[in-house]
Amino acid sequence: GSDRRDVRGLFENVFPGVAIDPQDSFESLGGDSLRYIRFSIEFERRFGFSPAQWETQPVAELQRSVDQQHSPGAARTFWRLLESSTLLRAIAIFVIIARHAEAFSYSRHFAAGFLLYALGGYALGRFQLPEVLRKGSIRTILGTIVVVAIPTLLLTVPTQVMTHTFEPLQYVLLSNFVDPAAPSRASGVPFYFAEIYVQLFAIAALLFSSARVRGYFSRQPFASAVALVFVAEGLRLVIGQFWDTNYLFQRVPQYFAGAFALGLAVALARTQREKLIAIVLLALYSFPRWGLEWSTLLFFGGLLLVLHVQTLKVPAFVKSVVAEVAAASIFIYLIHFQMISVVRRIVGPGQHWLTLVA
Repeated sequence: GSDRRDVRGLFENVFPGVAIDPQDSFESLGGDSLRYIRFSIEFERRFGFSPAQWETQPVAELQRSVDQQHSPGAARTFWRLLESSTLLRAIAIFVIIARHAEAFSYSRHFAAGFLLYALGGYALGRFQLPEVLRKGSIRTILGTIVVVAIPTLLLTVPTQVMTHTFEPLQYVLLSNFVDPAAPSRASGVPFYFAEIYVQLFAIAALLFSSARVRGYFSRQPFASAVALVFVAEGLRLVIGQFWDTNYLFQRVPQYFAGAFALGLAVALARTQREKLIAIVLLALYSFPRWGLEWSTLLFFGGLLLVLHVQTLKVPAFVKSVVAEVAAASIFIYLIHFQMISVVRRIVGPGQHWLTLVA
Protein backbone atom coordinates (compact mmCIF):
# COMPACT_ATOMS: atom_id res chain seq x y z
CA GLY A 1 0.00 0.00 0.00
CA SER A 2 1.00 3.62 -0.46
CA ASP A 3 0.37 4.46 3.22
CA ARG A 4 3.68 4.07 5.06
CA ARG A 5 1.76 3.31 8.28
CA ASP A 6 -0.28 0.52 6.71
CA VAL A 7 0.71 -2.94 8.03
CA ARG A 8 -1.60 -4.72 5.61
CA GLY A 9 0.20 -3.02 2.71
CA LEU A 10 3.48 -4.46 3.97
CA PHE A 11 1.95 -7.96 4.08
CA GLU A 12 0.66 -7.51 0.51
CA ASN A 13 4.14 -6.47 -0.54
CA VAL A 14 5.83 -9.52 1.04
CA PHE A 15 3.05 -11.96 -0.01
CA PRO A 16 2.15 -10.72 -3.51
CA GLY A 17 -1.08 -12.09 -4.97
CA VAL A 18 -2.33 -13.36 -1.58
CA ALA A 19 -5.60 -11.99 -0.15
CA ILE A 20 -4.65 -10.66 3.31
CA ASP A 21 -7.23 -10.98 6.10
CA PRO A 22 -6.95 -8.87 9.32
CA GLN A 23 -6.61 -12.11 11.31
CA ASP A 24 -3.79 -13.46 9.15
CA SER A 25 -0.29 -13.54 10.63
CA PHE A 26 3.10 -14.07 9.03
CA GLU A 27 3.08 -17.60 10.45
CA SER A 28 -0.46 -18.45 9.31
CA LEU A 29 0.43 -17.31 5.79
CA GLY A 30 3.33 -19.79 5.83
CA GLY A 31 6.13 -17.27 5.41
CA ASP A 32 9.56 -18.84 4.96
CA SER A 33 12.92 -17.75 6.39
CA LEU A 34 13.89 -15.50 3.47
CA ARG A 35 10.53 -13.70 3.70
CA TYR A 36 10.94 -13.50 7.48
CA ILE A 37 14.20 -11.57 7.18
CA ARG A 38 12.80 -9.31 4.45
CA PHE A 39 9.61 -8.62 6.44
CA SER A 40 11.61 -7.85 9.60
CA ILE A 41 13.88 -5.39 7.78
CA GLU A 42 10.97 -3.67 6.02
CA PHE A 43 8.79 -3.49 9.18
CA GLU A 44 11.57 -1.70 11.08
CA ARG A 45 12.32 0.54 8.11
CA ARG A 46 8.68 1.65 7.88
CA PHE A 47 7.64 1.75 11.52
CA GLY A 48 10.90 2.21 13.45
CA PHE A 49 10.46 -0.74 15.82
CA SER A 50 9.86 -4.48 15.84
CA PRO A 51 7.42 -6.10 18.30
CA ALA A 52 8.54 -9.33 20.00
CA GLN A 53 7.03 -12.44 18.38
CA TRP A 54 5.58 -10.33 15.57
CA GLU A 55 5.45 -13.37 13.28
CA THR A 56 2.58 -14.86 15.34
CA GLN A 57 0.58 -11.60 15.70
CA PRO A 58 -2.40 -10.97 13.37
CA VAL A 59 -2.31 -8.04 10.94
CA ALA A 60 -4.92 -6.16 13.02
CA GLU A 61 -2.85 -6.51 16.22
CA LEU A 62 0.34 -5.33 14.51
CA GLN A 63 -1.60 -2.36 13.10
CA ARG A 64 -2.74 -1.45 16.64
CA SER A 65 0.91 -1.52 17.80
CA VAL A 66 1.88 0.80 14.95
CA ASP A 67 -1.06 3.17 15.59
CA GLN A 68 -0.05 3.51 19.24
CA GLN A 69 3.16 5.22 18.10
CA HIS A 70 2.41 8.98 18.17
CA SER A 71 4.64 9.72 15.20
CA PRO A 72 6.60 7.66 12.64
CA GLY A 73 9.84 8.20 14.55
CA ALA A 74 8.46 7.90 18.08
CA ALA A 75 9.61 4.35 18.73
CA ARG A 76 12.88 4.36 16.81
CA THR A 77 15.43 2.80 19.09
CA PHE A 78 19.16 2.18 18.93
CA TRP A 79 18.73 -1.51 19.78
CA ARG A 80 16.97 -4.05 17.58
CA LEU A 81 16.16 -7.74 17.93
CA LEU A 82 18.17 -9.97 15.59
CA GLU A 83 17.30 -13.65 15.17
CA SER A 84 20.25 -15.87 16.09
CA SER A 85 19.48 -17.98 13.00
CA THR A 86 19.74 -14.85 10.82
CA LEU A 87 23.12 -14.00 12.37
CA LEU A 88 24.40 -17.53 11.71
CA ARG A 89 23.18 -17.49 8.12
CA ALA A 90 25.22 -14.31 7.56
CA ILE A 91 28.31 -15.73 9.30
CA ALA A 92 28.11 -18.98 7.31
CA ILE A 93 27.97 -17.25 3.92
CA PHE A 94 30.72 -14.82 5.02
CA VAL A 95 33.19 -17.60 5.88
CA ILE A 96 32.32 -19.55 2.71
CA ILE A 97 33.03 -16.54 0.49
CA ALA A 98 36.15 -15.67 2.54
CA ARG A 99 37.52 -19.14 1.89
CA HIS A 100 36.79 -19.04 -1.84
CA ALA A 101 38.15 -15.48 -2.16
CA GLU A 102 41.26 -16.63 -0.21
CA ALA A 103 40.81 -13.82 2.34
CA PHE A 104 41.07 -16.35 5.17
CA SER A 105 40.17 -19.98 5.83
CA TYR A 106 38.21 -20.73 8.99
CA SER A 107 38.86 -24.48 8.90
CA ARG A 108 40.22 -27.41 6.90
CA HIS A 109 36.65 -28.67 6.69
CA PHE A 110 33.43 -27.35 5.13
CA ALA A 111 30.93 -27.00 7.97
CA ALA A 112 29.47 -23.66 6.85
CA GLY A 113 27.57 -25.32 4.00
CA PHE A 114 26.21 -27.92 6.44
CA LEU A 115 25.12 -25.08 8.73
CA LEU A 116 23.22 -23.30 5.92
CA TYR A 117 21.35 -26.53 5.10
CA ALA A 118 20.62 -27.06 8.82
CA LEU A 119 19.25 -23.50 9.03
CA GLY A 120 17.03 -24.36 6.05
CA GLY A 121 15.60 -27.26 8.06
CA TYR A 122 15.27 -25.00 11.12
CA ALA A 123 13.35 -22.41 9.08
CA LEU A 124 11.06 -25.12 7.73
CA GLY A 125 10.25 -26.31 11.27
CA ARG A 126 9.89 -22.85 12.76
CA PHE A 127 8.05 -20.88 10.08
CA GLN A 128 6.42 -23.30 7.66
CA LEU A 129 5.57 -26.54 9.45
CA PRO A 130 2.79 -25.05 11.65
CA GLU A 131 0.97 -23.91 8.51
CA VAL A 132 1.64 -27.20 6.66
CA LEU A 133 0.19 -29.21 9.56
CA ARG A 134 -2.77 -26.84 10.07
CA LYS A 135 -3.88 -26.76 6.43
CA GLY A 136 -2.45 -30.05 5.13
CA SER A 137 -0.92 -28.08 2.26
CA ILE A 138 2.73 -27.98 1.11
CA ARG A 139 2.19 -24.70 -0.79
CA THR A 140 4.57 -22.78 1.46
CA ILE A 141 7.39 -25.34 0.94
CA LEU A 142 6.87 -25.15 -2.83
CA GLY A 143 7.09 -21.34 -2.47
CA THR A 144 10.61 -21.65 -1.02
CA ILE A 145 11.62 -23.92 -3.92
CA VAL A 146 10.40 -21.31 -6.42
CA VAL A 147 12.18 -18.43 -4.62
CA VAL A 148 15.53 -20.27 -4.88
CA ALA A 149 14.96 -21.95 -8.26
CA ILE A 150 14.09 -18.82 -10.30
CA PRO A 151 17.36 -16.86 -9.77
CA THR A 152 19.34 -20.09 -10.24
CA LEU A 153 17.67 -20.70 -13.59
CA LEU A 154 18.04 -17.03 -14.61
CA LEU A 155 21.80 -17.36 -14.12
CA THR A 156 22.01 -20.66 -15.98
CA VAL A 157 21.46 -19.31 -19.52
CA PRO A 158 24.04 -16.46 -19.53
CA THR A 159 26.57 -18.67 -17.72
CA GLN A 160 26.27 -21.44 -20.31
CA VAL A 161 26.45 -18.93 -23.16
CA MET A 162 29.56 -17.22 -21.76
CA THR A 163 31.37 -20.47 -21.01
CA HIS A 164 30.34 -22.10 -24.32
CA THR A 165 28.91 -25.11 -22.53
CA PHE A 166 25.57 -26.89 -22.53
CA GLU A 167 24.50 -28.79 -19.43
CA PRO A 168 20.79 -29.69 -19.80
CA LEU A 169 20.49 -30.93 -16.20
CA GLN A 170 21.14 -27.37 -14.96
CA TYR A 171 17.72 -26.45 -16.34
CA VAL A 172 16.06 -28.96 -14.01
CA LEU A 173 18.41 -28.16 -11.08
CA LEU A 174 20.07 -31.57 -11.14
CA SER A 175 23.52 -30.76 -12.51
CA ASN A 176 25.09 -31.62 -9.14
CA PHE A 177 24.68 -35.26 -10.24
CA VAL A 178 26.96 -34.70 -13.27
CA ASP A 179 30.70 -35.36 -12.96
CA PRO A 180 32.35 -31.93 -12.36
CA ALA A 181 35.10 -32.96 -14.81
CA ALA A 182 32.62 -33.58 -17.65
CA PRO A 183 33.19 -31.34 -20.73
CA SER A 184 29.56 -30.13 -20.55
CA ARG A 185 30.11 -28.47 -17.16
CA ALA A 186 30.39 -24.68 -16.98
CA SER A 187 33.90 -24.37 -15.58
CA GLY A 188 34.20 -22.75 -12.15
CA VAL A 189 30.50 -21.87 -11.81
CA PRO A 190 28.96 -24.39 -9.44
CA PHE A 191 25.24 -24.04 -8.81
CA TYR A 192 25.23 -27.21 -6.71
CA PHE A 193 24.58 -25.39 -3.41
CA ALA A 194 21.27 -23.94 -4.60
CA GLU A 195 20.40 -27.18 -6.42
CA ILE A 196 20.86 -29.25 -3.25
CA TYR A 197 18.89 -26.65 -1.25
CA VAL A 198 15.99 -27.02 -3.71
CA GLN A 199 16.32 -30.83 -3.67
CA LEU A 200 16.16 -30.97 0.13
CA PHE A 201 13.02 -28.81 0.17
CA ALA A 202 11.55 -30.96 -2.64
CA ILE A 203 12.14 -34.08 -0.52
CA ALA A 204 10.51 -32.25 2.44
CA ALA A 205 7.53 -31.31 0.23
CA LEU A 206 7.17 -34.94 -0.85
CA LEU A 207 7.42 -36.11 2.75
CA PHE A 208 4.83 -33.66 4.12
CA SER A 209 2.43 -34.32 1.26
CA SER A 210 1.78 -37.63 3.09
CA ALA A 211 -1.11 -37.38 5.56
CA ARG A 212 0.54 -40.12 7.66
CA VAL A 213 3.80 -38.13 8.01
CA ARG A 214 1.83 -34.97 8.88
CA GLY A 215 -0.01 -37.03 11.51
CA TYR A 216 3.27 -38.15 13.11
CA PHE A 217 4.55 -34.56 13.22
CA SER A 218 1.24 -33.25 14.61
CA ARG A 219 1.24 -35.77 17.47
CA GLN A 220 4.97 -36.03 18.21
CA PRO A 221 6.79 -33.18 16.42
CA PHE A 222 10.22 -33.52 18.06
CA ALA A 223 10.29 -37.33 18.13
CA SER A 224 9.32 -37.37 14.44
CA ALA A 225 12.15 -34.96 13.60
CA VAL A 226 14.65 -37.11 15.54
CA ALA A 227 13.44 -40.19 13.65
CA LEU A 228 13.99 -38.23 10.43
CA VAL A 229 17.62 -37.51 11.44
CA PHE A 230 18.27 -41.24 11.87
CA VAL A 231 16.48 -42.11 8.62
CA ALA A 232 18.48 -39.48 6.71
CA GLU A 233 21.83 -40.62 8.13
CA GLY A 234 20.88 -44.28 7.65
CA LEU A 235 20.02 -43.66 3.98
CA ARG A 236 23.32 -41.83 3.48
CA LEU A 237 25.24 -44.85 4.79
CA VAL A 238 23.17 -47.38 2.80
CA ILE A 239 23.43 -45.38 -0.45
CA GLY A 240 27.18 -45.05 0.17
CA GLN A 241 27.51 -48.84 0.04
CA PHE A 242 26.23 -48.90 -3.55
CA TRP A 243 27.24 -45.50 -4.90
CA ASP A 244 30.54 -43.79 -4.13
CA THR A 245 29.89 -40.07 -4.66
CA ASN A 246 33.50 -38.94 -4.15
CA TYR A 247 33.76 -38.11 -7.86
CA LEU A 248 30.92 -35.62 -7.29
CA PHE A 249 32.77 -34.19 -4.26
CA GLN A 250 29.79 -35.40 -2.18
CA ARG A 251 27.58 -32.71 -3.74
CA VAL A 252 24.47 -34.83 -3.32
CA PRO A 253 21.37 -34.28 -1.13
CA GLN A 254 21.84 -37.42 0.99
CA TYR A 255 25.17 -36.04 2.21
CA PHE A 256 23.45 -33.00 3.77
CA ALA A 257 19.98 -34.41 4.57
CA GLY A 258 21.02 -35.28 8.15
CA ALA A 259 22.02 -31.65 8.80
CA PHE A 260 18.71 -30.45 7.33
CA ALA A 261 16.76 -32.86 9.58
CA LEU A 262 18.86 -31.78 12.59
CA GLY A 263 17.86 -28.16 11.94
CA LEU A 264 14.23 -29.27 11.89
CA ALA A 265 14.72 -31.08 15.24
CA VAL A 266 16.31 -27.96 16.79
CA ALA A 267 13.27 -25.91 15.72
CA LEU A 268 10.86 -28.42 17.26
CA ALA A 269 12.72 -28.96 20.58
CA ARG A 270 10.47 -27.33 23.19
CA THR A 271 11.09 -28.95 26.60
CA GLN A 272 14.40 -29.14 28.47
CA ARG A 273 14.50 -32.89 27.83
CA GLU A 274 14.02 -32.40 24.10
CA LYS A 275 16.71 -29.70 24.05
CA LEU A 276 19.11 -32.04 25.83
CA ILE A 277 18.43 -34.77 23.25
CA ALA A 278 18.99 -32.20 20.47
CA ILE A 279 22.38 -31.24 22.01
CA VAL A 280 23.44 -34.92 22.11
CA LEU A 281 22.39 -35.35 18.46
CA LEU A 282 24.32 -32.21 17.43
CA ALA A 283 27.43 -33.49 19.23
CA LEU A 284 27.13 -36.96 17.66
CA TYR A 285 26.75 -35.38 14.24
CA SER A 286 29.56 -32.80 14.40
CA PHE A 287 32.41 -34.09 16.61
CA PRO A 288 33.01 -37.42 14.78
CA ARG A 289 32.85 -35.52 11.46
CA TRP A 290 35.18 -32.61 12.17
CA GLY A 291 36.83 -33.28 15.55
CA LEU A 292 37.96 -30.33 17.68
CA GLU A 293 37.97 -27.83 14.83
CA TRP A 294 36.56 -24.39 14.01
CA SER A 295 34.07 -26.27 11.84
CA THR A 296 32.68 -28.01 14.91
CA LEU A 297 32.43 -24.72 16.78
CA LEU A 298 30.58 -23.14 13.85
CA PHE A 299 28.07 -25.98 13.37
CA PHE A 300 27.64 -27.34 16.91
CA GLY A 301 28.07 -23.98 18.67
CA GLY A 302 25.90 -22.15 16.14
CA LEU A 303 22.95 -24.53 16.42
CA LEU A 304 23.40 -24.60 20.20
CA LEU A 305 22.92 -20.82 20.16
CA VAL A 306 19.79 -21.12 17.99
CA LEU A 307 18.44 -23.81 20.33
CA HIS A 308 18.73 -21.64 23.45
CA VAL A 309 18.73 -18.02 22.27
CA GLN A 310 16.15 -17.13 19.64
CA THR A 311 16.94 -13.39 19.49
CA LEU A 312 19.87 -11.12 20.34
CA LYS A 313 19.82 -7.38 20.99
CA VAL A 314 22.13 -5.58 18.56
CA PRO A 315 22.55 -1.98 17.34
CA ALA A 316 20.13 -1.10 14.52
CA PHE A 317 22.89 -0.64 11.91
CA VAL A 318 24.32 -4.11 12.75
CA LYS A 319 20.89 -5.67 12.33
CA SER A 320 20.51 -3.90 8.98
CA VAL A 321 23.82 -5.17 7.54
CA VAL A 322 23.60 -8.70 8.96
CA ALA A 323 19.97 -9.19 7.91
CA GLU A 324 20.62 -7.98 4.34
CA VAL A 325 23.56 -10.40 3.95
CA ALA A 326 21.55 -13.27 5.48
CA ALA A 327 18.52 -12.58 3.26
CA ALA A 328 20.74 -12.68 0.18
CA SER A 329 22.91 -15.63 1.31
CA ILE A 330 21.80 -18.13 -1.33
CA PHE A 331 21.98 -15.53 -4.10
CA ILE A 332 25.44 -14.40 -2.91
CA TYR A 333 26.52 -18.03 -3.22
CA LEU A 334 25.14 -18.19 -6.75
CA ILE A 335 27.17 -15.23 -8.05
CA HIS A 336 30.28 -15.20 -5.87
CA PHE A 337 32.54 -17.18 -8.22
CA GLN A 338 31.69 -14.83 -11.07
CA MET A 339 32.29 -11.84 -8.78
CA ILE A 340 35.69 -13.20 -7.70
CA SER A 341 36.64 -13.58 -11.36
CA VAL A 342 35.48 -10.04 -12.25
CA VAL A 343 37.34 -8.39 -9.33
CA ARG A 344 40.54 -10.26 -10.15
CA ARG A 345 40.36 -9.11 -13.76
CA ILE A 346 39.85 -5.48 -12.73
CA VAL A 347 42.35 -5.14 -9.85
CA GLY A 348 44.54 -8.20 -10.39
CA PRO A 349 45.18 -11.13 -8.04
CA GLY A 350 46.03 -10.74 -4.37
CA GLN A 351 43.23 -8.34 -3.35
CA HIS A 352 41.51 -11.02 -1.29
CA TRP A 353 39.65 -8.77 1.19
CA LEU A 354 38.48 -6.44 -1.58
CA THR A 355 37.15 -9.51 -3.39
CA LEU A 356 35.36 -10.70 -0.25
CA VAL A 357 33.70 -7.30 0.33
CA ALA A 358 32.66 -7.03 -3.33
